[in-house]
Amino acid sequence: MLSRVKAGETAQLRQYWKRWTKTVGGYALRRRGRAAPEAFVDLRRRLLVTCRDLTSSALGEEKEFYEHLEGLVRPWAAPEVLARTDRELLYDLMLRCQEAERRLCGNDDGESTLGFAVKLTAAVVAGVVVALLTIPLLSRELVSGWPERLGETAGGLGHALQDMGDTTKMLLIGGALGLTALALVSRAARR
Repeated sequence: MLSRVKAGETAQLRQYWKRWTKTVGGYALRRRGRAAPEAFVDLRRRLLVTCRDLTSSALGEEKEFYEHLEGLVRPWAAPEVLARTDRELLYDLMLRCQEAERRLCGNDDGESTLGFAVKLTAAVVAGVVVALLTIPLLSRELVSGWPERLGETAGGLGHALQDMGDTTKMLLIGGALGLTALALVSRAARR
């Protein structure tokens, strides 16, 4: 179990590392809006200090990981160095920083799991929608008479639901649950 101090440092490292990865990516992909020199130097300094602090209290693989992070940051003393560096080397650095970010943040923040959950939910919802659209075409009897039965009252809706087949009810419930899950996952992703 992490101490509160170490947990706080680890959380700070995650924030700093995400910013670092984004900064390196900006240079590797030649994006505009690169970091201001003062902000770059400050972020680098904070990363190095945090990595050293965590390295001093870590053991084994964890210690090696923090040393690895420090090694990814140490050579890049100023943004001008990144700006003058060969694009292939920067791209490789970006990929290594992204991999380190996934290891550092992916499971703890739920980003990897969240991304998979969003894609899975979207696929399930799309499947349900396709099923709902194709089943009536394949079986006209499922929808025949619905407008007359629905009417304008809740009683008409209840009657229509009673007349639906089990498959149609399951598809409607699955679609509603899928849409609800997608809404919840999307909401969690925005936090």
